[in-house]
Amino acid sequence: MDKPQIPLFGPISEHEDVSKFDTISKRTILLPSASFEEEKQDFSFSKHILFRFFILSQRTSYSTQLLVSWGLIIPAIALNRVRLEQLIVSSYLIHEDADKGINPFVKHMPIANFENIKAAWSDAKVAEILKQDINIDGLEKEAANAISDFSIEFKFSPEKTKKKWTSLDLRSMAKRRDLLTKSLNRISEISLERFYITIYKDLSSVIHCNSLALSPSFLGKVTLNSNSYPVLVPNFNWAKIISAQNALFDIIQTFEIMKFIGIDCYSDFSNLLDQWNQARDKYI
Repeated sequence: MDKPQIPLFGPISEHEDVSKFDTISKRTILLPSASFEEEKQDFSFSKHILFRFFILSQRTSYSTQLLVSWGLIIPAIALNRVRLEQLIVSSYLIHEDADKGINPFVKHMPIANFENIKAAWSDAKVAEILKQDINIDGLEKEAANAISDFSIEFKFSPEKTKKKWTSLDLRSMAKRRDLLTKSLNRISEISLERFYITIYKDLSSVIHCNSLALSPSFLGKVTLNSNSYPVLVPNFNWAKIISAQNALFDIIQTFEIMKFIGIDCYSDFSNLLDQWNQARDKYI
């Protein structure tokens, strides 16, 4: 007897509001597919980095939709916050001067790698396992070579390396990005700092599990029927909010990456933004 087929997406994906925003998200992914295939043979290194951002963000967006569809609201909220971070960083890299943005971002990779390995190496048992496959002295040398390319404030010493590739925190990065994009076009001029000071702050409660994560903002009592006890469930109003934000982040990020790569797509994405605005006005 054949096993019953379990649908990939859950029942909430069929709700009209969630479905509308998810459809917009899917269209933002479909638009660049053929164009990227044609263009990526000629990608510069910086374009390749942004293409990687696109792939990472695409997978995150898809995972968010999947979680929402099955009512897994709390992990979907956490992933939506990750999604905003991806957008802020990639948009900043696209619009900032390369010597302040994408160049130090890339050059910092061996430094970050060394710092992570060094932290794990501090545990003797972990170090015994790691040393079988990892040459920490070689990683330290790579980090030192990388740090030499930074400005004077990034000076390397064995005791201390530069922890970050930029002095900006995430909000400052969003603010700077907004300044760089405010007169570009109706898609890129959408403020990302506004999302940081509103939704990002709210969602941090779930990420860091402070007391608000257990508040009625995220969890509420529901009685399923007259014979059942109340149960705690996630606040399902977040389903459409997460889906809406996910779709808008997809529009902005995919458009900007395609434009950076050199693909003319403004008309298509402007149309998607119109559809998103209409759905927002109807459902949010």
